[in-house]
Amino acid sequence: MGHEVLEAVNGIDAVRLYRGLVPDCVLMDVGMPAKDGLTAFKEIREFDPHARVAMFTAYGMDNIVEQAREMGAMDFIVKPFVRSRLVAGVERMLRNPTDSTAIPIPMDGAVLSGAGVLN
Repeated sequence: MGHEVLEAVNGIDAVRLYRGLVPDCVLMDVGMPAKDGLTAFKEIREFDPHARVAMFTAYGMDNIVEQAREMGAMDFIVKPFVRSRLVAGVERMLRNPTDSTAIPIPMDGAVLSGAGVLN
């Protein structure tokens, strides 16, 4: 894909990396240590209301999907994922405007351990 990928070891690190780099998009796991993905996502959106973030989870629970949607997640990918689904999700985030309300969240596919930050 030709993107630089950085990995955060936990939600605290993900927020720190985002604030320092302001990447093009973020792949955020809901179940991260130290600070869960939804909390880290909320902090990232407070810092940058236009942050492009896709959420990952093994849970696939409707309430988590709804929370992510309300917070402005551009995609929601369920583990285990298919590589092509992940690539398509990243390309879609990079191609689309940052107004996540205009982009429906697909419910198929996908995984990433921790938070991947693309720059």
